[in-house]
Amino acid sequence: MTHAAADPLRSSRERIKTFQGAHLGQRAVIVGNGPSLNKMDLSFLKREVTFGMNRIYLGFEKYDFTPTYYVSVNDLVLQQSMKDILEIKAPRFLSARALEYVESQDAAIFLSSLDAPLFSRDPGKGIWEGYTVTYVALQLAYYMGFNEVYLIGVDHHFHSPGKPNEEVVASGEDVNHFDPAYFGEGVRWHLPDLTNSEYAYSLARDVFLSEGRCVYDATVDGKLDIFQKIDYRRVFFDGKSPSEGKRTSRTPPLVSILPGGNTLNVSLDDVLETFSHQTYPNVELLLPEKATREPSRTLREGWSQCRVSVDQLNPQQGRAKLLENASGDFVTFIDPGASYHPDHLSILAGKLDSDPACPAVFTQLDDTASNSPPSIPAVPSLRIGDDVTVESLLILNPIDRRSLMLRTAALLSAGNLQPDHGTTAVWDACIRLAADRPIARLNTVTVHALHELPAPAPEDQRALYQRHRSAANGEVIAAQEEILQSAESASQAPNRTHWSSAIMSIVVRADEAIARQDYALAVTLLASAKQSYPDDAFLLNAHGNLVLLMGNAEAAREDFERAVIVDPSSAESHIGLGMALLQLGHIPEGLEVIEQAAVLDPDNPTVRMIKNEFGTTVNSAQERIIHPQAISK
Repeated sequence: MTHAAADPLRSSRERIKTFQGAHLGQRAVIVGNGPSLNKMDLSFLKREVTFGMNRIYLGFEKYDFTPTYYVSVNDLVLQQSMKDILEIKAPRFLSARALEYVESQDAAIFLSSLDAPLFSRDPGKGIWEGYTVTYVALQLAYYMGFNEVYLIGVDHHFHSPGKPNEEVVASGEDVNHFDPAYFGEGVRWHLPDLTNSEYAYSLARDVFLSEGRCVYDATVDGKLDIFQKIDYRRVFFDGKSPSEGKRTSRTPPLVSILPGGNTLNVSLDDVLETFSHQTYPNVELLLPEKATREPSRTLREGWSQCRVSVDQLNPQQGRAKLLENASGDFVTFIDPGASYHPDHLSILAGKLDSDPACPAVFTQLDDTASNSPPSIPAVPSLRIGDDVTVESLLILNPIDRRSLMLRTAALLSAGNLQPDHGTTAVWDACIRLAADRPIARLNTVTVHALHELPAPAPEDQRALYQRHRSAANGEVIAAQEEILQSAESASQAPNRTHWSSAIMSIVVRADEAIARQDYALAVTLLASAKQSYPDDAFLLNAHGNLVLLMGNAEAAREDFERAVIVDPSSAESHIGLGMALLQLGHIPEGLEVIEQAAVLDPDNPTVRMIKNEFGTTVNSAQERIIHPQAISK
């Protein structure tokens, strides 16, 4: 496959547009592959619009039906079953990774997979696979406009021992699917990840319900409790409305929303204007009790409000008082000066709900402070990052409270928010929470900042470092002192054109950390230096190259894009940006940037090597470029 491999994806994006809204207001049946199919009278399938998945073709003759649409994204299924898949007489939606196993680019509509928890409203821009092909089918059903979607054969129960997502080789008859030969003797397959599948299903549920649409679970004796249960015979044979059935799905956890920062004078109108488009159905708004005009906006169904008497002159104390009155399982903050993706609350709450040991979770922030308010994309862009540990929090706080959700019980157990900690109250709480387990960072953007949050006051930051000094080693303590010196000098001379001695010391220490291969410390130090000099091309490129080396291509792209803006004549910045784009799979865009680097520095050996690699195949080039340590710069 040559680097023209991007063409079938472009073609697929155009072809998938023909399905948008094609079944507006209709109903669909997504046919899982569980053994419960054998307990059903499936004669109704011939009258319905259906989605079949993976090896459903083993049941075509048995059940006397062929699906309207076919979906498969699992690598092992695609590798081992492609011949049978290509014989299915229905539009096929396959992972873009299937291109490796087909000769014709017209064999299917190919979907790009994103490594980010989201519900894609436009599969042409990419989908999250959600650890189950059923979730992919739900995203397609949404895009096609179905008003009601029924799941059958989604048993959500497996007898095979092993770790989730582990590849195993089947032995004997398959008891987990409708056909004993489904994953029969010698077939390789991945063990299911039921926990993360439930997380994905909860996102689908929230999106459908927020628009007056619904997903019903009509599986016989299924174990999934995310969607409303319904007896398939009532709908497909008796012709009764699903609303007549008893609702048996689990209620999503309650999320309490607090005003953040100095916004304790925020009104109900402010909150609803910012958050009214959220898909999450179960919310409590905690607001200061004060004499205001009657709000013009009304609460949406499933949302409630709680008014609390607080000190309007002390935001930190007021926020702690609000938290004491929170009834929610989880708590988060609202900033009317930010734009939130519609699934922001669902993505955060779903993670905490699916991982009971996780104390807190946050998404990355898209900082658009210098621009006009953005239109929120249907699919959040990607950000890749490791969970945040105490070690990193002891140096720098990478968590923006606007994208943070905490488990209420864990926070209260750790000591709530302490008003006397001033501008570091949330940061301090995160350190205490992360002492038991890292705070989860989701590699997606759900918040678009329209203004920057003020940096913590140096005196508050110094006090925070002192409080947690016993948990810091000598290197961390030295780094803390250098960061404090940088912050203090920055407040005295915000318009410097040359590095301060503190920043120089931080860069030297980062260089020493790189020499020891302590990349995590080096990244943290360079990130702190960037805070003081956000438009320094050297720091941007240094940080970008390091995070690219660590596999964080999206963060690297941000650095290099900024560096190119700051210094358009820098070949190094263009090379870094091109490599990041190539690693992210944006082949044509990456090669175009590399060509620009070649114009700026024709003799650059890295440019020549990348161009030579792409003279062979995309696959072989990606194998090398994805590992930048193999490239001698």
